[in-house]
Amino acid sequence: METIADTRKFADIFANLHLTSAKPVKAVPKAKTLDVLIIDAGGIDFEVLKEQLRLIQRYNVNLSRAYSFTDAAKVLEHNPVELVVIGHNHAIYADDDALNIYAEIKNEMPVLFMSGSTSDDSMEADSVNYIDVDTLTPSLLEVTIRVALHIFTIEQKLEQTVVRLNEVQRAKDNFFAHVSHDLKTPLNAILGYSEALMLGAFGPLENANVADTLSVINRAGTNLLGAINELIVRVSSVDYLEKPLWEVADINEIIRTAVGQVDVFASCRNQQINTRFDAALCLTECESNALAQAVTSVLTNAIKYSPEQSHISVSTRNCGRHVEIVICDQSVVLAGPSWETAPSQYGCFEQSADIAKQETCKGLSVVRSVVDLHHGQLEVSGHADGGSMIKITLPRSRPRNQ
Repeated sequence: METIADTRKFADIFANLHLTSAKPVKAVPKAKTLDVLIIDAGGIDFEVLKEQLRLIQRYNVNLSRAYSFTDAAKVLEHNPVELVVIGHNHAIYADDDALNIYAEIKNEMPVLFMSGSTSDDSMEADSVNYIDVDTLTPSLLEVTIRVALHIFTIEQKLEQTVVRLNEVQRAKDNFFAHVSHDLKTPLNAILGYSEALMLGAFGPLENANVADTLSVINRAGTNLLGAINELIVRVSSVDYLEKPLWEVADINEIIRTAVGQVDVFASCRNQQINTRFDAALCLTECESNALAQAVTSVLTNAIKYSPEQSHISVSTRNCGRHVEIVICDQSVVLAGPSWETAPSQYGCFEQSADIAKQETCKGLSVVRSVVDLHHGQLEVSGHADGGSMIKITLPRSRPRNQ
């Protein structure tokens, strides 16, 4: 290949210029010591490499030799090196365990192949750096060694970064699991008992200050619970959107799960969630976790901003090639383009004093992202009885680009 030949020629010229202009011919006092092991059965590659290494100036090389992969494993056990060179003599691949030893070696240090010729395709496929004996020069050898060492260092840092990212992901998952359980569980008890006390379940409240205090506790707990739910929904939605897991699921079951998660909060406000599911099976290829989180987000805002003792309805409809989810409540109406132009993560109405509109709009931004993932449609409007109606329309088959 002319391109490869030109590249090698350029590297050779560059390295030669570097050697002749920046370094004297004799050894450099500050040259880096480099321990190299060559696996060579016949000894020809060893002698060629030894002669070329003697002429490079960047490294003071200590070269040792192994006759096979088994021999190399024994040498490396007692004398670790910084670079391994594998000769092109096919006799070194005769070991039954050669492939496994090679795999262990390349995970611990950079590997160079002499002449780019191996007897095993799996080894050759892993190879990045070759030494061509026919065109080998000291300058080209030096550049090849530098590149091999540099690539191996980058690969090690990349592996460490991946391990660290996985640890961070696990820590985040554990954190939100604890938040969901350790904070929401006692909050539910606080809200439930405070609501029961306010309604006189344990006897009449004769002291007005006690009633006011219970109201403050209940309101603060409700706000905190809403913030926790919103945080969990947002983080979970980001994970689902980045790495969606598509599966065929029944939309009716997804809605039942979402209603079950928020039904206790509706009960605390004497609200009732009415469900009406299409009798026809609503099987849909979707990201069920993301969809459940989206519906939970809508229902949470509906409960939070609808009046007490109000009704919230959730219905599904099988429309053939798509399915509809309709949620109606008595909360603030967000019909019109205002919510549609909101930034994806932070919603709209930043300058508005209407907190209900602002929070509802934030929740809809999460829903919109999930609907967009499915190439569906999201409609927000008012309904005849007042309040908001949110309709989610989803295709029953997975989008082609997903």
